Amino acid sequence: MYQKIITIVLFMGLLIWNPGIMQRVELIGYDYLIMNTEPVQNENILIVDLDEDLLKTYGGWPLPRSLYGDLITTTNAIAGFTVLMPNPDIRGKDYDEYFAMRMEYQPTVLASAASTQVTGINPHVGTAQIGEDPTPWLYQYPGILPTASTLESSARGLGLVTATPEIDGVTRRIPLVASVESKLYPSFALELLRVAVSDPSYQLKTTEEGVSWVRIPNYPLMNTDANGRIFLNWNTKFYKQTGLEFLEKPIEAPFVIFGTTAEGITNPVPTPAGAKYPHEIQANILHNLITGTAPSQPTWASGVEILATFIGLLLLAFATRSVYLSIPALGLIVGGSLYGAWHLYKSSYLFDVSGIVIICIGFWSIHTFLSFLSEYRQKLRIKQQFGTYVSPDLVKKLQ
Repeated sequence: MYQKIITIVLFMGLLIWNPGIMQRVELIGYDYLIMNTEPVQNENILIVDLDEDLLKTYGGWPLPRSLYGDLITTTNAIAGFTVLMPNPDIRGKDYDEYFAMRMEYQPTVLASAASTQVTGINPHVGTAQIGEDPTPWLYQYPGILPTASTLESSARGLGLVTATPEIDGVTRRIPLVASVESKLYPSFALELLRVAVSDPSYQLKTTEEGVSWVRIPNYPLMNTDANGRIFLNWNTKFYKQTGLEFLEKPIEAPFVIFGTTAEGITNPVPTPAGAKYPHEIQANILHNLITGTAPSQPTWASGVEILATFIGLLLLAFATRSVYLSIPALGLIVGGSLYGAWHLYKSSYLFDVSGIVIICIGFWSIHTFLSFLSEYRQKLRIKQQFGTYVSPDLVKKLQ
């Protein structure tokens, strides 16, 4: 029994340590759940690619900002650009002023990027904070890449497009809110939704375990992990047009998000669904904010995982005395864990059971082997003691 207690302590320590290989297995499990969800068609968001053909038509990169002004007034949609604009238009201030004038009439959100290489902040909207101070839990940055002043004052909103890759370099989660010099800044998609409903702020709830949810009033709560992140749901399909197609005959939608796809300008971001451009990722976030269906890892997940693993190990500690008990017990633990993870996912919660499954299978394998080895040694000892003067049939019965 002492061996089993020591093994339980070691395996529980491994679970709490959570080494890199276990984190990768956890992420692969999340990918499987998300990627196998039934696809849905979004009807609210149009994605417009600023591609090579558009650049060729308008003289290359950077595009004249007067074109951006024409793009946003082609429809009545709430517009957003994931193109960063830290400097004035190289063609002259008239191009910026034209774009700024158009933004006065058509609500538009511009992108900004949190950075570790600059200092300073942008104008930011108020936040209705509920509960604890969220700052210690959020991603921290020393500054934000500024937006050209003429455009900054005319845009209805400025939102962050910063990505946060996982341990394997793949982007699965995006923070809805980040902290820069102790001030809170919303993501680009969150700012688009706020501008659409003309709300002066957004709401954020924090508990002792971390950030709990973020939302725009009149829209569903968006559950997040402790750091204010949500997982991206890759089962959503969006209507798409190129820049030239949009100028000629735009598809009507409440939101339109513009982003560059021309080679060598914007690097696509690696995701479980393949390489995606920033405006595609922000469209994904916006869809989840509108529907309230983004999968998230609840703040209580780690505690429940540790408790479930401990209970499973205790069950196996008694069950491994007999192979006829241990196999059904292991099947119950593994099957119950997988069913629980799937059931929680249908409620938009991501609960990691890979640690429970790996550790319980490891514990069962070790002690089933040790039990077999102990039994084999006992049989061998009996054979050595009685095999020289007792009939083989009687030795088998003694074994």
